[in-house]
This record gives sequence, C-alpha cells and structure tokens, in this order.
Amino acid sequence: MTSDKRTPFSGDYDEVLEILQRESGITTSENEKSVLATYGLGPCVAVSGWSPEYKLGFLTHFDGNTKLDESFSELYYNLLQKVGTESTEFDVRIVGGRMNVSESLIKRIKGKLNIQPKLRMNLVEEDTVGLESFIGRDIALDTKTGQTFSYDVNNNPNARDIDFDSLRFKYSIPSEALFVQ
Repeated sequence: MTSDKRTPFSGDYDEVLEILQRESGITTSENEKSVLATYGLGPCVAVSGWSPEYKLGFLTHFDGNTKLDESFSELYYNLLQKVGTESTEFDVRIVGGRMNVSESLIKRIKGKLNIQPKLRMNLVEEDTVGLESFIGRDIALDTKTGQTFSYDVNNNPNARDIDFDSLRFKYSIPSEALFVQ
C-alpha cells in the first residue's frame, strides 16, 4: 500500500534496495542501489535519514521486538564509518505505526535519535499512527536528491520475497542489517 502524502516512486527499480522487517540499510548516491525502500509499516515503524552533505542515506524497519539499543548502535557505527571524524546532519523521517499499539516504540525510537553527537538527527517529518495505519505505510528514499516517495512493492519486478516461515524465528534474534558499501 502506498501513502497518498508522497509522490509514488516511478524511478529505476534496479536502483532500489528493499529493507524488510528488522533490517537496516545504508547507501550513497554513488551506489548502484541508491534508493532505499520499505513497506508494510502497520504496527512497524521506519526511520529514514539523509545527509545532504554526504548524499548518504539510511532506512530502518523496526517492530516492537527489535532490540533498539543494538540496532541504533550498529546503525551509528556504520554511519560513522562513512563520514569519518566529521560531524554531519541528517534529515530524519519517522513513518508507520498503529494507534494504540506503536506509541511506545515511536517514543523509544525518538529517544535514540541524538545519542551520537557527531550525527545530528533533525526530525523533519513524523507520519505515525492514526486510523489509516491499518492499511500500512511505506517509504522510499532517493539518496541522490533526498526526496522521499511512496513505495508500492507490487510495482517492483525485483522485489525481495518474504519467507514467512523464517520470519517467526527472527523474533528471537537481534536485528539484521544490510549495509551497502
């Protein structure tokens, strides 16, 4: 399902790296996979960030059982590997969640945004909870421009398959991460 608040993604799907539940991704404008996208954000919540200075972006897909301390530590470590010793700012968006289910997760995520002094996370959009969230939300981030789009997985001929049998086992292990170099 796509959000009607954003323009639908209509770019090259060969450039899209899909981030599934309990995954994180980092990429740059120079990478062949320069667009990060996720979908199915019902009770799940995504955090996207883009550094205009480095044309570097990240996208996460958290659920209520994600170990946020570990996930953010890994995310920040990998972002610092990209920016080195310099400080940078990210335009951050929090998307998803379901009313009466996700408020605690969103609060915990917000508490993790600025724990790394060299990575300033400026919250520029919060599209969370609400009655319409029962259909799920989605987001795509183009690291070449910083523009975000709605994302319909059904339009992507290269979409990753979800293995629902193994998904239940993911709940007992730490968050996975996909870091594109």
